Amino acid sequence: MLAIFAKSLLIGYSGAVMPGSLLAYVIDRSIRKGGNSGVLATVGHALLELAVVIALILGADVLLTSNVAQIVIGIAGGTFLCWMAYAMIRDALKNRLIIESATVSLKKDNPIFKGAVLSGSNPYFLIWWAIIGLSLIIEAYAAFGIIGVLVFYVGHILADFTWYMLVSYGVSKTRRFINPKVHRIITGVLGAAVLVLGFSFIIRAIILI
Repeated sequence: MLAIFAKSLLIGYSGAVMPGSLLAYVIDRSIRKGGNSGVLATVGHALLELAVVIALILGADVLLTSNVAQIVIGIAGGTFLCWMAYAMIRDALKNRLIIESATVSLKKDNPIFKGAVLSGSNPYFLIWWAIIGLSLIIEAYAAFGIIGVLVFYVGHILADFTWYMLVSYGVSKTRRFINPKVHRIITGVLGAAVLVLGFSFIIRAIILI
């Protein structure tokens, strides 16, 4: 169970540190309103992910127990992880980690609601959960049932909260994002770790054939 928690935490960090509209919004709001308000956006993100996990469990009973599905999703998830790791390492080495602007405009700037909207409007978010997230849920469910899925979810959102708390409070105090060089190093190291996990997904799926 500790392995599931550690894996979900690591993969969660790999997604959290990548630049995107949610990160841009957290930085902008933290500068204007303080660290606490920036973290609230992560609450919306986490609630959306909880809904996704529940939906996957309720609609994927066959997938959670099917050997064929575990093989297909394992290979797909591992391949996607390897691609993501390659992109992380490449962007870190070439200094391409550019923070995009948060383009979603809402009349009422509710950080929890906007955190969910920005996450749900990101195509990468849906692809990640359909492939990698489902692979991890299947693995956790096969090992420990619903408790395993809960451990996976806690590990995943812990990565989101710790990263965005670091960003929110750091930005609110210094009025700037963390050192770009440090961000590149963190992303590159995580990319290497995710590459190993991606290969492990593929190997485990091939063993089941």
